[in-house]
Amino acid sequence: ASVAVAVAVLGAGFASQTEVKATGPASSPQNVSSDRDDRDIYELHEELWKEYDILKEKQEELKKENEKLDSQVTDLLDVIEHDDQVLERKERMYEAFLKQSKDQVNNLTAEKDTLAEKAKKLEEDKQISDASRQGLSRDLEGSRAAKKELEAKHQKLETEHQKL
Repeated sequence: ASVAVAVAVLGAGFASQTEVKATGPASSPQNVSSDRDDRDIYELHEELWKEYDILKEKQEELKKENEKLDSQVTDLLDVIEHDDQVLERKERMYEAFLKQSKDQVNNLTAEKDTLAEKAKKLEEDKQISDASRQGLSRDLEGSRAAKKELEAKHQKLETEHQKL
Protein backbone atom coordinates (compact mmCIF):
# COMPACT_ATOMS: atom_id res chain seq x y z
CA ALA A 1 0.00 0.00 0.00
CA SER A 2 2.85 2.43 0.81
CA VAL A 3 4.41 1.65 -2.57
CA ALA A 4 1.15 2.52 -4.30
CA VAL A 5 0.95 5.82 -2.37
CA ALA A 6 4.54 6.65 -3.30
CA VAL A 7 3.84 5.89 -6.97
CA ALA A 8 0.73 8.08 -6.86
CA VAL A 9 2.71 10.92 -5.28
CA LEU A 10 5.43 10.57 -7.91
CA GLY A 11 2.82 10.51 -10.65
CA ALA A 12 1.33 13.72 -9.27
CA GLY A 13 4.82 15.21 -9.09
CA PHE A 14 5.45 14.35 -12.73
CA ALA A 15 2.19 15.98 -13.71
CA SER A 16 3.02 19.16 -11.81
CA GLN A 17 6.57 19.21 -13.23
CA THR A 18 5.22 18.78 -16.71
CA GLU A 19 2.95 21.75 -16.24
CA VAL A 20 5.81 23.85 -14.89
CA LYS A 21 7.94 22.96 -17.89
CA ALA A 22 5.25 23.86 -20.31
CA THR A 23 4.81 27.30 -18.81
CA GLY A 24 8.37 28.17 -17.90
CA PRO A 25 11.21 29.39 -20.17
CA ALA A 26 13.44 26.69 -21.73
CA SER A 27 16.88 27.92 -20.68
CA SER A 28 16.38 29.36 -17.24
CA PRO A 29 18.51 28.06 -14.32
CA GLN A 30 15.30 26.97 -12.72
CA ASN A 31 14.73 24.64 -15.68
CA VAL A 32 18.17 23.01 -15.24
CA SER A 33 17.42 22.33 -11.61
CA SER A 34 13.97 21.17 -12.55
CA ASP A 35 15.40 18.79 -15.17
CA ARG A 36 17.72 17.32 -12.53
CA ASP A 37 14.78 16.96 -10.15
CA ASP A 38 12.80 15.33 -12.93
CA ARG A 39 15.62 12.81 -13.54
CA ASP A 40 15.89 12.13 -9.81
CA ILE A 41 12.16 11.65 -9.54
CA TYR A 42 12.14 9.46 -12.66
CA GLU A 43 14.97 7.32 -11.25
CA LEU A 44 13.18 7.11 -7.91
CA HIS A 45 10.01 6.20 -9.76
CA GLU A 46 11.85 3.44 -11.66
CA GLU A 47 13.41 2.12 -8.43
CA LEU A 48 10.03 2.09 -6.75
CA TRP A 49 8.49 0.20 -9.68
CA LYS A 50 11.33 -2.34 -9.57
CA GLU A 51 10.88 -2.71 -5.81
CA TYR A 52 7.12 -3.01 -6.35
CA ASP A 53 7.68 -5.76 -8.94
CA ILE A 54 10.09 -7.58 -6.59
CA LEU A 55 7.65 -7.30 -3.71
CA LYS A 56 4.80 -8.49 -5.93
CA GLU A 57 6.88 -11.53 -6.98
CA LYS A 58 7.71 -12.25 -3.35
CA GLN A 59 4.04 -11.91 -2.47
CA GLU A 60 3.13 -14.42 -5.20
CA GLU A 61 5.86 -16.81 -4.00
CA LEU A 62 4.64 -16.47 -0.42
CA LYS A 63 1.05 -16.99 -1.56
CA LYS A 64 2.06 -20.19 -3.39
CA GLU A 65 4.10 -21.33 -0.38
CA ASN A 66 1.14 -20.57 1.89
CA GLU A 67 -1.19 -22.59 -0.36
CA LYS A 68 1.33 -25.44 -0.37
CA LEU A 69 1.57 -25.33 3.44
CA ASP A 70 -2.23 -25.19 3.73
CA SER A 71 -2.41 -28.27 1.53
CA GLN A 72 0.18 -30.03 3.69
CA VAL A 73 -1.72 -29.09 6.85
CA THR A 74 -4.93 -30.44 5.31
CA ASP A 75 -3.14 -33.66 4.35
CA LEU A 76 -1.69 -34.00 7.84
CA LEU A 77 -5.08 -33.37 9.41
CA ASP A 78 -6.52 -36.10 7.17
CA VAL A 79 -3.75 -38.46 8.26
CA ILE A 80 -4.36 -37.60 11.92
CA GLU A 81 -8.10 -38.14 11.51
CA HIS A 82 -7.47 -41.49 9.81
CA ASP A 83 -5.00 -42.49 12.54
CA ASP A 84 -7.54 -41.49 15.19
CA GLN A 85 -10.17 -43.67 13.52
CA VAL A 86 -7.74 -46.59 13.33
CA LEU A 87 -6.80 -46.07 16.98
CA GLU A 88 -10.46 -45.95 18.04
CA ARG A 89 -11.15 -49.14 16.07
CA LYS A 90 -8.16 -50.86 17.69
CA GLU A 91 -9.30 -49.70 21.13
CA ARG A 92 -12.79 -51.11 20.49
CA MET A 93 -11.25 -54.37 19.30
CA TYR A 94 -9.00 -54.47 22.37
CA GLU A 95 -11.96 -53.82 24.69
CA ALA A 96 -13.97 -56.56 22.96
CA PHE A 97 -11.02 -58.94 23.17
CA LEU A 98 -10.49 -58.07 26.83
CA LYS A 99 -14.19 -58.63 27.60
CA GLN A 100 -14.13 -61.92 25.70
CA SER A 101 -10.99 -62.99 27.57
CA LYS A 102 -12.54 -62.09 30.94
CA ASP A 103 -15.71 -63.98 30.01
CA GLN A 104 -13.63 -67.01 29.01
CA VAL A 105 -11.67 -66.83 32.26
CA ASN A 106 -14.93 -66.61 34.23
CA ASN A 107 -16.44 -69.52 32.28
CA LEU A 108 -13.31 -71.63 32.67
CA THR A 109 -13.14 -70.80 36.38
CA ALA A 110 -16.78 -71.82 36.82
CA GLU A 111 -16.15 -75.01 34.82
CA LYS A 112 -13.06 -75.76 36.91
CA ASP A 113 -15.05 -75.24 40.11
CA THR A 114 -17.80 -77.53 38.80
CA LEU A 115 -15.25 -80.18 37.83
CA ALA A 116 -13.55 -79.85 41.21
CA GLU A 117 -16.91 -80.38 42.93
CA LYS A 118 -17.58 -83.40 40.71
CA ALA A 119 -14.10 -84.77 41.43
CA LYS A 120 -14.68 -84.30 45.16
CA LYS A 121 -18.06 -86.02 44.90
CA LEU A 122 -16.51 -88.85 42.86
CA GLU A 123 -13.74 -89.21 45.45
CA GLU A 124 -16.33 -89.39 48.22
CA ASP A 125 -18.37 -91.89 46.19
CA LYS A 126 -15.21 -93.91 45.55
CA GLN A 127 -14.36 -93.96 49.25
CA ILE A 128 -17.90 -95.04 50.07
CA SER A 129 -17.75 -97.64 47.31
CA ASP A 130 -14.34 -98.88 48.49
CA ALA A 131 -15.60 -99.13 52.06
CA SER A 132 -18.74 -100.89 50.87
CA ARG A 133 -16.72 -103.24 48.66
CA GLN A 134 -14.34 -104.02 51.50
CA GLY A 135 -17.34 -104.74 53.73
CA LEU A 136 -18.91 -106.90 51.06
CA SER A 137 -15.58 -108.61 50.46
CA ARG A 138 -15.28 -109.40 54.18
CA ASP A 139 -18.88 -110.58 54.25
CA LEU A 140 -18.23 -112.73 51.18
CA GLU A 141 -15.08 -114.14 52.74
CA GLY A 142 -17.03 -114.83 55.91
CA SER A 143 -19.85 -116.43 53.94
CA ARG A 144 -17.37 -118.58 52.03
CA ALA A 145 -15.65 -119.60 55.23
CA ALA A 146 -19.02 -120.35 56.84
CA LYS A 147 -20.09 -122.30 53.76
CA LYS A 148 -16.88 -124.35 53.84
CA GLU A 149 -17.39 -124.94 57.52
CA LEU A 150 -20.99 -125.95 56.94
CA GLU A 151 -19.98 -128.17 54.05
CA ALA A 152 -17.32 -129.74 56.23
CA LYS A 153 -19.87 -130.30 59.01
CA HIS A 154 -22.34 -131.62 56.49
CA GLN A 155 -19.72 -133.99 55.10
CA LYS A 156 -18.83 -135.11 58.59
CA LEU A 157 -22.48 -135.68 59.39
CA GLU A 158 -23.02 -137.60 56.21
CA THR A 159 -20.01 -139.70 56.89
CA GLU A 160 -21.32 -140.41 60.38
CA HIS A 161 -24.76 -141.05 59.05
CA GLN A 162 -23.43 -143.60 56.60
CA LYS A 163 -21.59 -145.36 59.37
CA LEU A 164 -24.77 -145.83 61.24
